[in-house]
Amino acid sequence: MENQEKGVSVSEIFKVIFRRVWWVVGITAAFMLIFVLIIQLWYNRENQTYSLTYTIDFPGLQNNVYPDGTPFRYSSVVSEETLKTIVEGDSELAGTDVETMVYEDDIQLVFTSVSAENSQSGVAESYYVLTVGAKYFADSEHAVAFLRAVAEYPVTRAQQIAAGIAADGYLIIFDEATTFEAKIGALASQRDYILSKYDEMISALSGEYTLNGRTLTDYRAAAAAAFQSSDEVYLNSLLATGHYVLNHEQFSANAQAQINDLEKQIDDNLARIDALVEQRDNATNSGYLESFNTQIANLTVANVNLQLQIEDIQASLDWINSPDRDNDIASFTARLNAYRSALLSATETFRTVYSDYFANMSDVTYSSNKIYAEGGINIILAAVIGAVIGFVLVSIAICIIDLPSYIRSRDRKAAAEGEDENSTTDE
Repeated sequence: MENQEKGVSVSEIFKVIFRRVWWVVGITAAFMLIFVLIIQLWYNRENQTYSLTYTIDFPGLQNNVYPDGTPFRYSSVVSEETLKTIVEGDSELAGTDVETMVYEDDIQLVFTSVSAENSQSGVAESYYVLTVGAKYFADSEHAVAFLRAVAEYPVTRAQQIAAGIAADGYLIIFDEATTFEAKIGALASQRDYILSKYDEMISALSGEYTLNGRTLTDYRAAAAAAFQSSDEVYLNSLLATGHYVLNHEQFSANAQAQINDLEKQIDDNLARIDALVEQRDNATNSGYLESFNTQIANLTVANVNLQLQIEDIQASLDWINSPDRDNDIASFTARLNAYRSALLSATETFRTVYSDYFANMSDVTYSSNKIYAEGGINIILAAVIGAVIGFVLVSIAICIIDLPSYIRSRDRKAAAEGEDENSTTDE
């Protein structure tokens, strides 16, 4: 009987493979584990990202400014300089490689604004989406800490600026001023500065903001009372009528030169007036008379004012040489210092209110309390792929090792059975 080649069925292949079932199970599990580790520890770390969606708010954000007037730009939040500041200020984030993160463009901050017509809620919305490569973090907790620190940075900075605002700049000018006029002006400027800040806070609110049982309007009124406009007018009138001079030694040294300069201006104006009078009298066109008269009148008024300045200087010199000088200086300085003390107290109160206002009116709202890695390969899918690869490879190996002997054994058995069948037929 002629020998015929017989193929191998699929069932026979699986029969051969599962004779070594523990090889199949062990090697398949090993490949699954190795593939999962490769995906999770290398591929996914290189290709996955963490994202955080949130909104922020602090007074001044609508105008893109911080409390000290410096501009707020959301893009600068993910600059290398800012990220280094954030990392250096938090021990939990130590070692985060923000330099490479920025260089490789592995961090992005996108601002999205949706109009009321296009939003699902029917209200205008705006939010930020912060995305960072997963490879920069040891785990998701590290990523959460970093993303939230970056998200909260503008609000934290605004609150720090508000809490640290000096607000006493004009009082420093007051201390350094060398004239009574400048000191009065500094007091007025300090008052106006505080009131303008209260006005900013009040205008930003739809209702009243209350601290310790007092509204912003109450605090503003108290600040205005510390140095009222009528107080400013009264001080200037005392200064004008009393001819007080703070730095009287310097004033005395320069007084005669000032008088000489003013007298020269008067003489120059008189000469111009004489020339204008002559030109007017010789003018043949009556249309020029009004122009000449106007110039003459202006110069005459200017001379009156110059003469008044000379008289004021002389009156101040007389006061400087009077026995009441030191008492007057002490009394007027005491008045100014009393107003300064009242404004300093109002300034300290303002700083407390301003800091508290920013602490309570600033906020960060997250769309979710958790973050998830995006991109890469799902770990379950990776396990399945690894298991399939492991099973295929171990199956191929087993087939290479065991299949030839199986075929030979099968063929010998088949041949033996064939011979037995032929013998039975012959009989």
